[in-house]
Amino acid sequence: MAKPIQESSSEEYVIDRDQPNIENYFEELPANDNLISPEELWGIVENDHQGYYILDIRREEDFLQGHIEGSDHIWWYDVGESLEELPEEKRIVVVCYTGQSSGQVVGILKAMGYDAYSLLDGMDRGWEAEGYPLVQ
Repeated sequence: MAKPIQESSSEEYVIDRDQPNIENYFEELPANDNLISPEELWGIVENDHQGYYILDIRREEDFLQGHIEGSDHIWWYDVGESLEELPEEKRIVVVCYTGQSSGQVVGILKAMGYDAYSLLDGMDRGWEAEGYPLVQ
């Protein structure tokens, strides 16, 4: 997998915009909103997650109180340090409270070459509000 972040002379990390992952992300952005609806995700859960990996980035205590069946937990702050744990061969659905943090994580994952999507409206206003089940 290409590493689109390069070290600059000032010891800060900068995005190398010549990387194809970055170009593809921005080119596809108007056509692909990188969102998946709770209804679509429920269909994936019902089909044993074939080809999908669900990543819950909420606080651990909230994850433990209830999460989407089959999802894994990595707190949003630790995602960058946990990239080796993410499957490169699956579509990743990132889940947070409202969709804002997951959208940011999806942007980074897309730039890194992952096929990633954010749960529309997150857990609070999306998944739970529409009555889909949680497991502990």
